[in-house]
Parts: sequence; C-alpha cells; structure tokens
Amino acid sequence: MTKENSSLFGRLTKTHGYQGKIVLKANLSEKVEIEIMESLFLKIEGILVPFFIEEFSETSFPFYIIKFENIDDDTSARELLGRDVYIPDKYISQIASRQIKLKDFIAFSIKDQHGHLIGEVVDLLEIPGNSLFVVDFNGREILIPAQNQLIIDINWDDNILIISIPDGIADM
Repeated sequence: MTKENSSLFGRLTKTHGYQGKIVLKANLSEKVEIEIMESLFLKIEGILVPFFIEEFSETSFPFYIIKFENIDDDTSARELLGRDVYIPDKYISQIASRQIKLKDFIAFSIKDQHGHLIGEVVDLLEIPGNSLFVVDFNGREILIPAQNQLIIDINWDDNILIISIPDGIADM
C-alpha cells in the first residue's frame, strides 16, 4: 500500500483500557459503519504498514475504539499513539456513498442561515417525501423541513446543524 492509492482516515489519539485498545479519531464528516475493512495502515517511518483489525466499535462520533491483532497491552498500544491512519482508496467511495440518517440529528442544535440558535431537535417525523425535524423552540415544538437541500452545514464536533430556515417557521 502506498500513499498514492490510499487516503488519510484519522489519527490514533489515546489508549483505551489496558488490553491494547486505542481511540481513533476519524476524519469523517458523517457517521459510517466501518466493518467493511479488515485492516488499516499506519504511517511508520514514512511507510504505510498494515495492522489487522481484531475489534472496531464507535464510541461517540467521530471517535472509534480499535483493537489491532498482536497489540495486547497498554505499552504496545502507546507506541502507536499519534500515528496517522490510512485506508485504501477503494473503501473511500463505499464510505462516502453512505447516506446520513436524519435520526442522527436528534439532540443536535439547529441554527438558521444567519447563525441564530433556533433550538434542539427532539424528534423526527418521518413522512414519505417530507420528513420534519421536531424542534424545541423556546419551550414549544416547531416543525422544520428535514430536506438535504436545506442543510447548509453540519458541525459533528459540536452537534450543530445549520439549516436554511424558510421565513415564518421560527417567528414568535
């Protein structure tokens, strides 16, 4: 594997427990299932070295707990901290093609296109062709269209969804 046919996936940030598990912070803009991969490549002395995955689970997006084969203790795991993690490009399209699920935005804060805080998503009404976010707006529930074309930006780190809000929806 070379850097030419792979992409930076994330970085190993800290150990998790004492059995060789490591926290991976992924460079992803959306949650995805990662079980499609059997190995990841760590950059060691300028070379991408394969490490086979024994366990892989999500903690809180974009953090994952990973256990590599033959890394069975805290000391071995610590030697890998700070390493960049690469994946083969063939997996990039599989990851990128996964759809964001609207339910992933429950508990996100909603801001409008001007940066004003509207409220928090408390539920989702799934109506074919016209799903709606149920948003707590100053103690009352309002409905905001949950349509891809209205989403301006997603801040996964702070759980903020910036949406182009149609006029009149959030009027007091």
